Amino acid sequence: RVHLAQQRRSSESGAATLRILLDALEQRGIPTVPIKGPALAQCLYGDLSGRSFRDLDFLIPHQYREQTLAYLISKGYRETIPELTPAQLAHYRRYGGQAILFGTGLPVEPHWEFAPRTLAIDLDYPALWSRVHRVNLAGWSTRALAAEDQVILLCLHGGKEGWTRLKWVLDLALYLERTPAIDWEVVENRARAQGVLRLCLLGLALCERLFGLSPPRRMSDSLTADPKIPTLIAMVDDLLWRKDSIGPSIHHMNRFHWMLRERSKDKLLYLVRSLALPHFVHFENLRIPDVLFPLYYLFTPIHDVLLMPAWHGLKRVQSKLRR
Repeated sequence: RVHLAQQRRSSESGAATLRILLDALEQRGIPTVPIKGPALAQCLYGDLSGRSFRDLDFLIPHQYREQTLAYLISKGYRETIPELTPAQLAHYRRYGGQAILFGTGLPVEPHWEFAPRTLAIDLDYPALWSRVHRVNLAGWSTRALAAEDQVILLCLHGGKEGWTRLKWVLDLALYLERTPAIDWEVVENRARAQGVLRLCLLGLALCERLFGLSPPRRMSDSLTADPKIPTLIAMVDDLLWRKDSIGPSIHHMNRFHWMLRERSKDKLLYLVRSLALPHFVHFENLRIPDVLFPLYYLFTPIHDVLLMPAWHGLKRVQSKLRR
């Protein structure tokens, strides 16, 4: 009871903060959609204490990114990122699809995309925004994703993180139970067109495996026909039940994220972006003026494929010699 009371107070405080911020952004003409966090807790449980959350996530259209970040910074929020040049900062914004800002309460995470560019999950965001509608969330009039888009988001979030937390599977299972009017033909067609059908199929397979929730009839044939699903389930099993599990990196190429993609062109994009797109470590190890920024696209694969393995190999040899 003490734990739940503490969680309720924290959740109510976070929800109040999110509502104030989003209402202020809406007044400035910036459309927002609360995602995960308080909105999902209220949707799934009808009670903010039913689901814990550690940050306040919301979606904004890409074109309002800088305006949103400027407003949050004006309210005292700060990003804890290394000092970057203008070109590096612009690349970081495009790369991540989100920002994490810290203030006095829970961190705030505005998203303009649901996954970093490395993963090559390029959703049709203008179409997604065209389907957003207004809902009443515990007396708060706000926006929400279409049910079919929400299913894809929950599957995408779990897949991106390797489904390393049981809570994310439960989120999807409860949402499916609470939302019987989902049009599964739309989900399948939309997911297939955007190259994320296997992501969705894996989420449904985990709901069946862990919570006994039978997949929708519309998706059963696709689920049975996909030969990679059993292997992916085994990989999730290995991660989910290990106490020290760490999900597959979203910044570096790995087998799990490779297997999640059903289209060859998406796998190729994933390979190219994983090898070529620089991140903080590349900016730290190569300091060049912004006019030479394109050199990072040459330096990044050399750094990751040649220099870092050689460095780690040298350290191992030195360690053995000392022993």
